[in-house]
Amino acid sequence: MFALDTSRRGIPVFEYQWVPRWEAEKRATHLRKFYRLLSWLSQGARLVVNACDYDIEGSVIGYLIISMLFKRKDYRRMKFSSLTEAELRRAFSNLLPPDTNMVEAGLCRHELDWIWGINCSRALMEAYKKATGKKIVLSAGRVQTPTLVEAIENYIDYVTNIPLPQYTLTATLAHGQEKFEAKHSQSPFEKRADAEAIAEKVKRAGVGVVASIRKEKHSIPPPPPFNLGDLQEEASRLYGYSPYRTQKIAESLYLNALISYPRTNSQKLPPTINHSGILESLAKIGYAEEVREVLRYNPSLTPRQGTKTDPAHPAIYPTGKKPVKLSEPERRIYDLIVRRYLVAFMPPALIEKATAIIDVAGEKFIAEGTIVVRESWMKYYPRKTREKKLPELARGESVKVLRTRITESFESRVKRHNKTSLLIWMESVGIGTEATRAQIIETLFDRKYLEHDKGGIKPTRLGIAVSLTVSRFFPKLTSVDLTREFEEKIEDVRKGARSRTDVVEEAKRVVKRLVEEMQEKMLEAGETMAAYLNPQANIEKCPLCNLPAIDGLCIFHKRALEKLVETLDEWSRRTGLDRKSVLTKISKQKSVGQAVREVAKAILSGDIII
Repeated sequence: MFALDTSRRGIPVFEYQWVPRWEAEKRATHLRKFYRLLSWLSQGARLVVNACDYDIEGSVIGYLIISMLFKRKDYRRMKFSSLTEAELRRAFSNLLPPDTNMVEAGLCRHELDWIWGINCSRALMEAYKKATGKKIVLSAGRVQTPTLVEAIENYIDYVTNIPLPQYTLTATLAHGQEKFEAKHSQSPFEKRADAEAIAEKVKRAGVGVVASIRKEKHSIPPPPPFNLGDLQEEASRLYGYSPYRTQKIAESLYLNALISYPRTNSQKLPPTINHSGILESLAKIGYAEEVREVLRYNPSLTPRQGTKTDPAHPAIYPTGKKPVKLSEPERRIYDLIVRRYLVAFMPPALIEKATAIIDVAGEKFIAEGTIVVRESWMKYYPRKTREKKLPELARGESVKVLRTRITESFESRVKRHNKTSLLIWMESVGIGTEATRAQIIETLFDRKYLEHDKGGIKPTRLGIAVSLTVSRFFPKLTSVDLTREFEEKIEDVRKGARSRTDVVEEAKRVVKRLVEEMQEKMLEAGETMAAYLNPQANIEKCPLCNLPAIDGLCIFHKRALEKLVETLDEWSRRTGLDRKSVLTKISKQKSVGQAVREVAKAILSGDIII
């Protein structure tokens, strides 16, 4: 309903106020009707209750409406984690005082994001205009920019990745009529020649002996109940849903009173939840077998708890209300949440691992097998352990060597980010919140900084221009540590350990210094962005891709060449090939980054000399 806005031009700007959102954003005119309705409802109200979601954002939304439309400071707060009738009645019968600390933390977050975003965005646009005389819409942000830089640095690492080859020696063995495989104990080998020498030795021997056999049982506990991040990760793994899509589906299920509040970090289910009633209801809507399993092994209904907590809400759980007319994506997410909740009450699964050491002409091979002794929760949740049975081997028995195989693989391959892995990175470094991370990632796509292809996230020229410019000229803007530091200070405001005013004033000082540093480098920064955004610019171009060049090559191919030069001799040592043969192999190897392959081809053709 409301947004921060200013009438001041230029930078730095620290004067702002809350206004109806449509005054700050032209696309928000649809909010006028809600504004008028709430203004009318506010007249003569005897009691005002903030019944928005019980989190920082919900607290701020309600506070702004009450303070700016109702013109009141006296109100009560409802706290609930699901929209079932019983819980809403209980919450309304137990109204709380205003959640002042959460409001202050929410206002603090909005102000910090606005101060950071408007000043840094204006600085980037001013830099571009100074260099080109043209206007362009650019954006930067306290959490957005470090996330953008991570996505692009990951892509650069991916296309310039040149993992080293390694070689696994596997023997196919026979025990009577049963065949099984064993890997050499020293696998993977660095040098192909070493693996080949042992393979020849083993072939000549033809027979091995079982030196030892060991069997061990391991229990695998069920996963804890979902928080939002875990749900987003699993929905991506199983269905390929983006974090934002999963979040929107979960919010829809919540608004239909089918699940508890999804924007939570908690992996814990408190004893105050009516598990018995929920299980009884779930048994009636298609989960009777799973509920019987829970009651059979866990009649006390004590769930497995995770380590993560949330001060406002428990882990995500189903309410037991019967779903009606769900779409296929909604059905999938609902079923996943129900199953994750149910298995939290089930006992650990039990597997047995068998490990056999086979001696062939003095060379040790290891054969491993796994069988599921007790399925338990794995029967009801979509995560399975693949069984692999070994023959019944006994120490001293002979086995026949049927054949050997050498497999080439590669060390330290870099994986490209997708939306889910980028969200997991944000969580791991402590920037953003469970409620905001998915939206921030979507914003980077909406701003045309990032795009998707079949392999994952890929930067656009605009994204590269902004990322490389801020990384080179304004590195503090990309600082994860600085962003996390202010996240921690916002949390201190929520706890009542700091005042919003102090944190905001500190942010103003940081941003003021940042803007002053940026102003000293405006022209150079603008020229750097212009070089990427104008393909027809009269500047040195990379001969391999037409991007702006640094010492003859773009940032991608320059880094690829450096890595190739560093590892070329090691590739020769491991493969046993000469340099030219190695370059030919690298130029065709899909496990090697695309930029490295292109550089290798250019070296072979004589376009690049090393």
